[in-house]
Amino acid sequence: MACDRENRQARLERESAWPVSQSLRSDAPRIESANFYPDGGGYYLREALAAHLQVAPECIILGNGSNEIIEFIGHAFLAPSSEMVTSENAFVAYRLAASLFGARTIAVPDQDYRFDLDGILDAINDRTRVISIANPNNPTGTMVTQAAIEDFMARIRRRGDRFR
Repeated sequence: MACDRENRQARLERESAWPVSQSLRSDAPRIESANFYPDGGGYYLREALAAHLQVAPECIILGNGSNEIIEFIGHAFLAPSSEMVTSENAFVAYRLAASLFGARTIAVPDQDYRFDLDGILDAINDRTRVISIANPNNPTGTMVTQAAIEDFMARIRRRGDRFR
């Protein structure tokens, strides 16, 4: 974004109780509500995404990047007595989230810099609360195919309630 007077003014007025000046309003007709914070819950975006994807809006999670969503997952599922299972070369934010909530990270060795889904499945136990598979993985750039993920999930379901 250019750092000109109008842009600085618009950013400042998002945090102001005063309305946007008339001179700015004539330049950018949709800026009249720029003095209000955006909807933090993303109501309209979630509704539009849900309609497009044909899922309930409750199935959509929005965040400021993947780190925030990983933190949300930590808040929901991780505690000092729990574990997260992932790959040894998985996105570092997974380990950081586990650490933040006092959970243990089980880092399964990769196979040729790729997630070892069999190894991850074997590492799951009754303390596992989160299984993290980054796709594509950061930092390796490798991917797990959709078929492999679906097979992995089916194998987890077949195991029953060994973990919940």
